[in-house]
Amino acid sequence: MFRTAIFIFLLNLLAACSASTNLNTSQDHNITSPIEEPILLSFAGDTMMAGRVADIVAEKGPDYPFTDSAPFFHQSDIVMLNVETAISEKGTELEKQYTFRSEPDMARALKRAGVDVVTIANNHALDFGQQAFLDTINHLDQAEIKVVGGGANQEEAYASEIVEVKGKTIQFFGFSRVLARADWHAGVQHPGMASAYDPELVYRHVDPATSKSDYTVVYLHWGEELADDPLPYQVELAHGLIDRGVDLVIGSHPHVLQGMEWYKGKLIAYSLGNFIFTTSRTEIPRQSGILQVSLQDEKIVPHFVPMYIHLGAVWLANDKQSEMIMDRLQQLSRQGKWNEERIFEPVAAENG
Repeated sequence: MFRTAIFIFLLNLLAACSASTNLNTSQDHNITSPIEEPILLSFAGDTMMAGRVADIVAEKGPDYPFTDSAPFFHQSDIVMLNVETAISEKGTELEKQYTFRSEPDMARALKRAGVDVVTIANNHALDFGQQAFLDTINHLDQAEIKVVGGGANQEEAYASEIVEVKGKTIQFFGFSRVLARADWHAGVQHPGMASAYDPELVYRHVDPATSKSDYTVVYLHWGEELADDPLPYQVELAHGLIDRGVDLVIGSHPHVLQGMEWYKGKLIAYSLGNFIFTTSRTEIPRQSGILQVSLQDEKIVPHFVPMYIHLGAVWLANDKQSEMIMDRLQQLSRQGKWNEERIFEPVAAENG
């Protein structure tokens, strides 16, 4: 009888210890949350292989312009830039001051360089008409590059592309506020681009879509050429997009680097300037770079890689060029500062 009582006591003791162990394990499990792996996005500005760039590419090959940028692209999870040209051998040149057409090899070179998504919403993708425009989309599709900002009709042009990476979904849109002609706007039954002339039209497509992904990126072709600062409508539109759930607003068209801005914890890059582009005779349009954005645990960390355009390619900037580029960004950026590691940090109270 005594031994039975001891046996029952020991069983109860073991059960209590086991329950305690399970409880501790359960508590440890509940308080330990997995650390998200950072997602690295890279963005660049206006890119084409026309004009003088075409002559250099014909001599050195279509991969030559990306010699220094491709390593940065390949270490990124997603790379996006603006294709500021028709990519086609078809079509008829329109009557306008500047027209850009690049060989089909450009699409494959973009893919080899590491580009994943492009916007074709700009003032040059239709330079050789609708046939060349649709051919551009076809060449990019064949190269397995996702296209936003333009399409065979309005539905395609205003649609986003969603990419899944490291367990997260990232949504990309493209719009242009600079179109050469009214008929470049995508219609119900004709090809064209997604227009940003009416902000409400942009909001109408972006607003309901932001809940469908973890992050939303809007790439806009807008602003005034060679201007240091964004125009008031750009600031209003960028803030409006972030108010509606957008995480990153990226811009191009001015052909020069403009400042960046923190707004409600989200990032606006008003202009990334030129990337693969005809070399300018003046200094500032030759200043370029790659904006790398790390996304982790709802934190946005922007880092800039200064680059410099020379002879049909974009090269890593030397020390003097880098200093000039970062000084420019420091002077023109808002609600933040660039530290010694070229990371853009918020420093002022968020507006809005």
